[in-house]
Amino acid sequence: MTVGHRAIIDPFMKIGVAIALATSLESCSSVYDITAKIVDGQVAFFADTDFFGNPDCIRSIAVEAVDGPLATASPGDDEASVQRGVYWQKTFASPSCENPFPVRYGAELTGPPFIYADGKAKSVEPKALLRGVIYDVSAQSSGSAYGGGRFRIDDNGKIQNLPL
Repeated sequence: MTVGHRAIIDPFMKIGVAIALATSLESCSSVYDITAKIVDGQVAFFADTDFFGNPDCIRSIAVEAVDGPLATASPGDDEASVQRGVYWQKTFASPSCENPFPVRYGAELTGPPFIYADGKAKSVEPKALLRGVIYDVSAQSSGSAYGGGRFRIDDNGKIQNLPL
């Protein structure tokens, strides 16, 4: 029904439009959990898949200390990232997603690096992970899927996955 030039929208129509919009936005991106495990003596990251997503690769990954000491930057590392607590960071240009899960910590990853506006790649080469320190791991996969997890290596060298 219209009054003048403005349409009066039925309240149920508003609800239907809101539900349709929310559903369509939900399908544009997804979130997944990342768990850390020891595989052949090395830390490896696995995407927990469920009904809502099945990330199969990474376009970026970062491991950052939540507590504990800062790492020492190596030549070529992005200093600002290391000062923020990053122990390892790689970001690749979109739509590259050439590195499948699971991803081993510090693995040699492939793909064209993402170059930021300042002309730098802003990566951090892997640093030795310390026992007792809590780390956050974050990743981006194809299709705007984002993953994250938190872990610690205990005094016995075992992984403890922690809630975020």
